[in-house]
Amino acid sequence: PGGPSKCGDKDLPKNFTCSKGDEISGSVTLCGKPRPNLSWMIGDQSINGTIDSTKADQHQYTYSFKHNATSEMCGKSVSYQATGFQNNEVSGSALIIKDKSEGGGDGGSEGLSGGAVAGIIIGVLILVVLVTLVVLYRLGNIGGGSVAATSEKSPNEQTAMKNENQKV
Repeated sequence: PGGPSKCGDKDLPKNFTCSKGDEISGSVTLCGKPRPNLSWMIGDQSINGTIDSTKADQHQYTYSFKHNATSEMCGKSVSYQATGFQNNEVSGSALIIKDKSEGGGDGGSEGLSGGAVAGIIIGVLILVVLVTLVVLYRLGNIGGGSVAATSEKSPNEQTAMKNENQKV
């Protein structure tokens, strides 16, 4: 009795590619006596798998899975965990990466990133503030317009200015 251990020529690749609508599949060959119990996961979700071949005389078993790819799977891992004799364990995993042919590698078909959108919004807000300041300056409400000029004059001078304005 012993195991489980990796044996044979079947093991998970380093990465899987997730193309929407495609199927990802993988297999691993393990040895153990008794037969190891293996479970497959994508992220933290269990998925179904099968035992494809058995060489019982050599205590060698090939386990596999097939699963439809979705965009939510990108960035998660496919993993397996097997337990065997005296609860010994063996495990493995592979990262699911986005298929570059779908245009996701350079962000071209994904639209603008959150940082780009935030930068555009900040730029527009700064432009609105600057235009507002220029308009207010031209109207004389900022920087020494008519309000500031009348408040610096004495009450007699202000009355004289009002009289002058009324004559016009």
